[in-house]
Amino acid sequence: MKLDFFDRLFGREKKESSLVLDSDELALWLERQVKSRRDEIRKECKPLIDEIFIDLEEIKTLTLDLEELECPKGVPKKARKIVLTSKPAFVQGILDSMAMVEDKKPSGYDELEKFHEDLQVVVSSLGKIAISHGRYLPIAFGDEIEAIRRKSKKLFERSKELKEIIGSDISLFLEALERLDEIKVKLKELKGLDTDKSNLQEKLKKYSEERSNLEKEIDSLHETREFKELTKTEEELKGVREKLESVELEIYNYINPLKRPMKKFRKFAEVKGYGPEILKNIDGYMQNPVDCFLLDKDENLENILMKIRKAIEAGDFKLKGKDRGKVLTRIESALNIDEDKLRQRHLKLNSLRENLLKRTESFSVTEKRKELERDLEHLGREMKTCEDELDKIEKKSENIEGDTSRGREELERKLNSIEGYKIKVNWKD
Repeated sequence: MKLDFFDRLFGREKKESSLVLDSDELALWLERQVKSRRDEIRKECKPLIDEIFIDLEEIKTLTLDLEELECPKGVPKKARKIVLTSKPAFVQGILDSMAMVEDKKPSGYDELEKFHEDLQVVVSSLGKIAISHGRYLPIAFGDEIEAIRRKSKKLFERSKELKEIIGSDISLFLEALERLDEIKVKLKELKGLDTDKSNLQEKLKKYSEERSNLEKEIDSLHETREFKELTKTEEELKGVREKLESVELEIYNYINPLKRPMKKFRKFAEVKGYGPEILKNIDGYMQNPVDCFLLDKDENLENILMKIRKAIEAGDFKLKGKDRGKVLTRIESALNIDEDKLRQRHLKLNSLRENLLKRTESFSVTEKRKELERDLEHLGREMKTCEDELDKIEKKSENIEGDTSRGREELERKLNSIEGYKIKVNWKD
C-alpha cells in the first residue's frame, strides 16, 4: 500500500514536495518519516486490532459452547463415534492456536509486526484444524461449526487488512536508511584509508630524504684518496679473477675431452680388478675435473691416461676403430701438456687474488662503504614496501569510491520512488 492510503485516510491532497537535504540531515529526516508513518499505522490499526480481539473472543466462546454440547441422539452410531472422538481434539486445537495471541494486544509498531506474524500462524492453524479434526463435526453440530467457520474467515480477512496497512511504504524509508548506513560505513573506511595513505606518503618522504643523505655520503666517500686506492685495488682484483677463470677454463677444456674414455675405462678397470685407487682417481676427475687437477701432486691423471693407452694398444680395452684413433690422439696430446706449468700459473694468480682481497679488506673505507650500502639497500626495501602498500590502498580506495557512488545513486532512486517527494541530496564527504 502506497502513501495514498494515508492521503485518503487523513484527507491530504496528493502534492509533491521538493526537498534539498544535506547528507548529514538525511538520516534525521528519514528517521522522522519512519516514526511518523509508524505512528499513523499504529493509529489506523487500533480499531482493527480491537475488532480482531472481538473475533478471537467470539471464536473462543463458540468453541467453549461447542465443548459443552452433547452429541444429538439422531446421529448414526458410526458417525457418532467419529464425532465424539473428533470434538475434543477440535476444541483443544482451536483454543491452543488462539493462545498464541490471546491477551497480547500490541501497543507499539514493533509489537504490531510481531502480532501480525503470530496472527497469520493462528489463522493458518484454524484452517488446518477445521479440515483435520472438524471434518465430520457438522454431522452433529452444523450450526456451531458454521458459526466458527464464518468467524475464522472474518479473522482471516482482518489479518489480510492488517497486513496491507503494516505493509505500507514505510519499507522504502527503512531501506533508504539501510543504504545510507552502508554509505557511511564506506565513507568511514575511505577516510581510514586516506589516513593510512597520508602516513605512508609521509614515511616514503622520510625514507627518500634518508636515501638522498646516504647517497651524498657515499658520493663524498668516493672522493676520498683511500677510496680511490680501494677502487684501483678492486680493478686489479677483477683482472686477476678474470685471468683465474681463463686458466680454469683452459684446465676444464684440457680434461673434458678425456672424460668419456675415462668413464668407459672405469667400467673396464672395475671388471679387470685394477684396484680401488685408480677407480677413486677416475671418479674424482669425472666429478670435479678442475679441482682434482689442481690438487693432483702424484701425477694421477698422467697415470690414468697411460693405463688407458696401454690397455688400448694391448687390445684389452677395445674401442671402435674411429674412436680408438681419436682417444689415442687425445691421450698423446694431453700427456705432452706441461701440467705443472698450468698449475703454477693458477697458483700464482690465486695467491695474487688472495693478497688483493686482504688488501681491499684492510682499507677502513671498505667497511664504511659496506655499511652505507647495507643501509641504502634496507631503505630501498622499505620504500618498495611503502610503494606496494600505497598501490593496494589506491586500488581499494577506487573500489570503495565506485561502491559509494553506486550506493548514492541507488539511494537517490529509492528516495525519489517515495510518493509525494522529490528529493535531492547534497553529499558531504
